[in-house]
Amino acid sequence: MALTKIKTGSVSDSITLTTPDINGGTIDATLIGGTTPAVATFTTASDASGNVRSGRKNLIINGGVTISQRGDYTTASTMVQNDVWVDRWRGAFSNITVNKQHTSVTIGGVTKKALKSIATSTNSAGYMGNYQTVELSAFQPGSTYTISAWVRSNNSNARFRVNTFGNVGTANCPTSHSGGGDWEKLTWTLSSTGLNSTVSLWVIVYSDAGGVQITSGDYIEVADYQIEVGSVATSFEHRSYGEELALCQRYYQIVEAHGRFRAAGGSHIYTNTVNYFVQMRANPTATKSGGIVSNIGLEGVNSLTSRAFRYELTNTSAGDAYQMGRIVSLEAEL
Repeated sequence: MALTKIKTGSVSDSITLTTPDINGGTIDATLIGGTTPAVATFTTASDASGNVRSGRKNLIINGGVTISQRGDYTTASTMVQNDVWVDRWRGAFSNITVNKQHTSVTIGGVTKKALKSIATSTNSAGYMGNYQTVELSAFQPGSTYTISAWVRSNNSNARFRVNTFGNVGTANCPTSHSGGGDWEKLTWTLSSTGLNSTVSLWVIVYSDAGGVQITSGDYIEVADYQIEVGSVATSFEHRSYGEELALCQRYYQIVEAHGRFRAAGGSHIYTNTVNYFVQMRANPTATKSGGIVSNIGLEGVNSLTSRAFRYELTNTSAGDAYQMGRIVSLEAEL
């Protein structure tokens, strides 16, 4: 059937329109009044090898270093060897003393968080920086991966380093920061063929020969850490604060435990189950601190699993007994 064009103007009589059967046919465009809107074009980000990049691409947890459950660190303080400070990141150094600081920086007009290591002594064979260990399950052995980050340093040996990364093994990135004190985007592409264990990513002042000359006042500052599939570094993946926090809580989280009861005599036991915010990587270790206590002789954080623990209180004597607001830090780091 034909499709009749309706001219603009007023219509006084009712009109019945019958649409044509266009299965397998065509419509004469001249019979369609009005302007046909443009069809949007959609593209996907990909690298030169055609690897499509999309959300949830960054294998580094807390790559934007926005999560810091253990403390503030905005004021420089002494770095402790291999201690986790900002979530999922450990400090490392050799033959020197180092301060650590969680900084706010501006890169290309955008405010970001960064990790800064500052040497407080001098040595001709030292190193300093931070690293994160990534679980093997995050990788697809045999794939190509690209590491990227914004780096600022006044030492020309600031670079990436990996431990146990497939057939690369333990290696240093051949390209380092210029040492000029400006922000520079460093990238490094690696094959994961043969990868069979956890991987540690370091951003460190180091060299293939080992320790390097580090002078008091030298620093390395890093933002937007990322590891992704493919041979080209794409833009940094920003996850929501809540999602990033949940990812970090798989390795470390803080919960509160409370208990209050009354008993006619001493040595009575109160028991409660404390569930975690998210399931942890493994059965954690627990550290207790803070809170208000009265008439409690024994306290236990027992039967720890990856999901919960049993909180037990034993009173000393008859009457009211409580332990309130007890902070329990749970750690299951690699």
